[in-house]
Amino acid sequence: MKSLINQKINSSRLKVQLLIKNEFETDSSLKLERNQKRKYYLKKMVLNPKKTMSYLTGKVFCIDYVEIVLTTVCTLNCKGCSALMSYYKKPYHITLKKNINALRKLISLCDTVEHLRLLGGEPLCYPELYDVLSFIDTQEKIKKVTIVTNGTLLINNQKIIELLKKRKFNIYISNYGKVSRKKEELIEILSENNINYTVKEDFLWRDYGNLINRNRKNKKLKKQYLNCKIMCTSILDGKLHHCPRSSHGMNLKIIPLNNRDYVNLLDDNTSSEQLRKRLYKFFYGYIPYIEACNYCNSGTKLLKTIKAGIQYKK
Repeated sequence: MKSLINQKINSSRLKVQLLIKNEFETDSSLKLERNQKRKYYLKKMVLNPKKTMSYLTGKVFCIDYVEIVLTTVCTLNCKGCSALMSYYKKPYHITLKKNINALRKLISLCDTVEHLRLLGGEPLCYPELYDVLSFIDTQEKIKKVTIVTNGTLLINNQKIIELLKKRKFNIYISNYGKVSRKKEELIEILSENNINYTVKEDFLWRDYGNLINRNRKNKKLKKQYLNCKIMCTSILDGKLHHCPRSSHGMNLKIIPLNNRDYVNLLDDNTSSEQLRKRLYKFFYGYIPYIEACNYCNSGTKLLKTIKAGIQYKK
């Protein structure tokens, strides 16, 4: 057993050394690709050393962070919404069955999910929120759960309140000033019931730009993806994407559907073994860029900031 472990460690060290030294083919195009991979993995090692080492050793499949969108229904209509809610002309709730089955499949194929975030739209709008929370509460592999709300709704359901008292759960309130009109009342309810909560004074947003094709070349797209600060894997309608721009953009049929950019957790034609391999590659493998990069300003000099919570007229 010791020799097998040592063999894996030595193999991992060799991979890291090769990535750092970049001693590969002399062909210029291949060298450029290898250099891109080196930078990609070095970035991953700095941001998530535990995750990267587990990739290199192939021993543990630990998911540090993932989001799931419960609904595209929102109480606000914000300019520059990173989740593209203003693009939905007919917002809808993702079915409970689809949400539960996607989470169940993901959990069954990994060792742990360190942090799960529940998003919308506005997740407190979701009519079956209690059922989702009840399921999550039973899953020991899920270590931490955050519900992100915009401070416009209250939590009055006593069954939900009792669940949220557990230390596993946390309410994250985005404070957009006057727009978050119910935040003080919500904080009072959470405090009275000893529910964990965080208030983020969210007055500035990154502006990722309109959802139009920038027609960038591959070289620029690779550099952009490498520089992107968004590391938000996102589940929407049972599909796991690399970021919300990708999940919502493809869901809206504005960004071209590319099955290279997502994993369908509800694909009945893929075995659990094959799906685990796809997930492992999705989280830990090299990705040059995704389709959504061509519809986004993140990772470029065009990225600017705007005031958060500015409302479009509905």
